[in-house]
Amino acid sequence: MMNTRIMAEIDWDLLAKYISGECNHEELACIRNLLLDNENKKLLNQLVKIYDATALNSMNLNKSFLKLTDRMNKDNLI
Repeated sequence: MMNTRIMAEIDWDLLAKYISGECNHEELACIRNLLLDNENKKLLNQLVKIYDATALNSMNLNKSFLKLTDRMNKDNLI
C-alpha cells in the first residue's frame, strides 16, 4: 500500500496527461523524475491498466452503440 505522503506529492492532472499522451517535453521530464520512486512506478502502472481497460470498454461501447443505431436505421426505428 502506498503511503499518503507520496500520494500527496503527485500531480494527478500531470499523470492523466501522461497516460493519455498529451504531455509536452517539460512535463515528460517531470514524469521521469516521479518514476525514480518505485512506489510511483507501481502507481503509474496501475493507472495505465485502469486507463487501458476503460478505453477498451469505451471503444466496445461505442462500437455496440453504432451497431444498434445502424440496425435501428435499417429497421426505420429512428
